[in-house]
Amino acid sequence: MKKLNRLQIKPERIMKNDELITLKGGYDWEHIGCCICYDHDMNPMGGIASFDRDDCSMNCYDAGGWLGWYLC
Repeated sequence: MKKLNRLQIKPERIMKNDELITLKGGYDWEHIGCCICYDHDMNPMGGIASFDRDDCSMNCYDAGGWLGWYLC
């Protein structure tokens, strides 16, 4: 366990990706599209799940200030 002054981070209490997706609103695999995130020099930074173009743009921006390109 790391101690940061008064804050204590317990690794066993950190939420996993599946838990975060469920918390956000659950799985809706029929409507999830493909989204690729690019930095401002148009270098691909990775893929991310999204529901539409707006969700793609928002998720990429939240992930690192990147641009999103919705493919599906």
